[in-house]
Amino acid sequence: MRYTCSACGAEKTEQTEKNLANHANYGTHIANISAADCTASGYTGDTICDGCGAILAYGESTAALGHNFGGWESSGETHIRTCTRCGGEVAAAHVWDGGEIVSVATCREVGTVKHACLVCGGEKVRTTEKDPANHADYGTHLANEIPAGCTTSGYSGFVICDGCGQALESGHGIAALGHAFGDWTEHGDVHERICARCGKTETAAHRFGPLTDIVPATCTAEGSARAECTVCGAVREQTLSKAAHSDSNDDGVCDQCGAALRPAENSGCPYCGKTHDGIFGWLVRLVHRILFSLFGAK
Repeated sequence: MRYTCSACGAEKTEQTEKNLANHANYGTHIANISAADCTASGYTGDTICDGCGAILAYGESTAALGHNFGGWESSGETHIRTCTRCGGEVAAAHVWDGGEIVSVATCREVGTVKHACLVCGGEKVRTTEKDPANHADYGTHLANEIPAGCTTSGYSGFVICDGCGQALESGHGIAALGHAFGDWTEHGDVHERICARCGKTETAAHRFGPLTDIVPATCTAEGSARAECTVCGAVREQTLSKAAHSDSNDDGVCDQCGAALRPAENSGCPYCGKTHDGIFGWLVRLVHRILFSLFGAK
């Protein structure tokens, strides 16, 4: 401190103890500052006198800031979000929606379903088991089919899925078809018909109808006629035997041809011209007379 004499004006200076409470205009600065971060609290810092370094005012604690996370992003089996302040990450399981069918499972192929995470929008595709009941449009074919024959029964066959080979429907029996015979045709002394399916040949005797185109026989000439089979149309020509001589007036002469029907007295056999004697002569003469009446002289 400086003193001045009031009488003479002389001066003297004396030192006094420091006044710790007087920091004059030395100014101040802040020390011991600690910034708060995401997980740790901070400190505002102490006010320090630039003159003496004394702490003029203590700071205050500041609360941890907490993370400043961005949006969720898909990362494999989880989704994560990252703090923009400290770079820290937090992961969580996806929250999948009910899914959208991409391809339907069939009896031959597995199905696919696409899911989206309700939180991050990430996607996954999963497969579903084959559906043995969905045969889609693979088509079908018949197996173990047995065609029915003319005399043997058949089987319609199983309906088989072309996709998985599973039998979808059982078959059923098919009754024998029976022969598919064509028309009867002449074949010599019989007529025949052939099955168009198996080739079996069936034969039967002709069934001739009444005689037609008849040319009557006479005692001197044979007659003729024709007959037609009512089944196949075969025609047969027939020869009619000569007719017997007739003698309506009993004069021994045929009314038609004038042939002598009995011999003159003491003449030979009218049929053969011979004389038949002996024990069997009468029998030969009787037979020859019959022959003569039918056919004339030999």
